[in-house]
Amino acid sequence: MCWATINNFVDRQIEDLRRSGDRRLIEGKLFRFAAEANERQPGALDNPACSMKGWPLDLRGVKKYRIGRHRVFYTGSHHQCEYRVIYIKKFKKDDKEGEHDPRLHDKLRRRLNEPDARRLLSDDPNGES
Repeated sequence: MCWATINNFVDRQIEDLRRSGDRRLIEGKLFRFAAEANERQPGALDNPACSMKGWPLDLRGVKKYRIGRHRVFYTGSHHQCEYRVIYIKKFKKDDKEGEHDPRLHDKLRRRLNEPDARRLLSDDPNGES
């Protein structure tokens, strides 16, 4: 079983999504997707379609997965048995920046080195699983 961790910025982003119910959706799926993978078996977050093409070299390790209406950017793979969520592009709030927009790339670069805030330990963000 692999793990998903989030940084402080993503923790605040997820908290902002509480009212819409998307917090439970995003945390639950990230936990389940990471948990289904192990060091020998890739999971949904290892799908080659998640890799970003045509991005700058320093961002080649960043992948994207769509969860609900939002795009979740992360690093890692089943080989390390850990996925680090670094940024959530929230639907209707951050849609102005396309995936090849240098402003989005700058945001992702800033988030790459931010320390982890917490590990997702359950598919229920309220701890009721």
